[in-house]
Amino acid sequence: MKMARDKEKIKAYNKVYWENNRDRKRVYWKNYRETNVEKIKTGQRVYRETSRDKRKIYSEKNKELIAEQTKAYHEKNRERIAKQMSAWQKNRIEMIRYTGSTATQARRFIRL
Repeated sequence: MKMARDKEKIKAYNKVYWENNRDRKRVYWKNYRETNVEKIKTGQRVYRETSRDKRKIYSEKNKELIAEQTKAYHEKNRERIAKQMSAWQKNRIEMIRYTGSTATQARRFIRL
């Protein structure tokens, strides 16, 4: 007896669930048609905005912010490292920064 009652319960639950689901879908497509009238008329495909699209937009907004933060981070690091460096290391870094080569490479170039 218990089994049959459970089946009835499940049937009733499923019926309600699918009716609600059907309504939800109906509302979704109604909104879809209303929001994309022009695109549907011209026969363009309308893509739903996925989470990937949202992430892309979010990352584009954040790119500049991240760039600024990294710049500040590197500056801070440069200052910290500069305190620890000896004179020849500083000269070497300056050489690389302005000529694109180290002092030894420059000497080799001059020798050639």
